[in-house]
Amino acid sequence: MSTPAILISPGIAAPGTVSITSSELYFEVNEEDPDFKAFDPSVIRYCDHLHGKWYFSEIRAIFSRRYLLQNTAIELFLASRTSIMFAFPDQNSVKKVIKALPRVGVGIKYGIPQTRRASMMSPRQLYRSSNMTQKWQRREISNFEYLMFLNTIAGRTYNDLNQYPVFPWVITNYDSNELDLSSPNNFRDLSKPIGALNQSRREYFENRYSAWEHDQIPPFHYGTHYSTSAFTLNWLIRLEPFTSMFLALQSGKFDHPNRL
Repeated sequence: MSTPAILISPGIAAPGTVSITSSELYFEVNEEDPDFKAFDPSVIRYCDHLHGKWYFSEIRAIFSRRYLLQNTAIELFLASRTSIMFAFPDQNSVKKVIKALPRVGVGIKYGIPQTRRASMMSPRQLYRSSNMTQKWQRREISNFEYLMFLNTIAGRTYNDLNQYPVFPWVITNYDSNELDLSSPNNFRDLSKPIGALNQSRREYFENRYSAWEHDQIPPFHYGTHYSTSAFTLNWLIRLEPFTSMFLALQSGKFDHPNRL
C-alpha cells in the first residue's frame, strides 16, 4: 500500500509518500513540494529519513500520535533506539497503515499485549492497561523511567518540538543550603496549576480573566501554552541542532536579548 504522509522531525514537516510492502516500510520525500523547498537547508541537514527504508524486523513498538491537535499520526520505535513519526491525511489512513505494519503493539515494556488494538489505544487506556505504575511504586523503575513512560503514552515525542517531553516542576525551595525531603513545604502542590501556586499568581490570572473584554476573543487565564516549538528551542538554544533551528525560526537572527 501507499499513502500520502508527512515525516515529522525536529523543525521539519516533510511531505512525501509512505509505501509498505510485506516486509518493509519506505518513505520518499517530495522534493518539489513548495513546503519542502521553503525549509532552511541548515535544518534539513539534520533530518536523516527523507529517503528512508525500514525492515519490519526493526520495528519494536507503534504508538498512535496527534499532530496539529488531530489524531492522524503514528510513531514507530525501532531496534536502534530511535523513532520515526508520520502524519497522514485522516484517521482511516492511520488504521490502514497500522494494519499493514507488524503486530508489535506498543512493545513489551509496559505489560500490554502486542496487538494492533494496543497501537490504537488512547493515553488513558494505555495507562490503565500498563503495569508501570506498580513497577514504579515497587521501585523497580526509576523516576526518570516512569516520567518518560507517562510522556510517551501521552503522545510526547522528540520528533515534534510542539510536543517535546516535559518534566514536572516539583521542588519549591531553592534557597536552603540543605533540602529536607520529608517536609511537604519543600514540594509543589501538584493538585494546583502553575498559575495558582501562590495567592498573588492566582489573583493575577483570575483578575485578567474576569476583566477581559473583547468582541471576538473569549476570556482566558493564560496567553500562551507551555509546550510550543519556540519555547523548546529557547530552552535548548545552546545545543545543536536546536541552535540552527532557532535561527531558522527567527529569520537567521537570535531573538531580542531580553527574551533569551
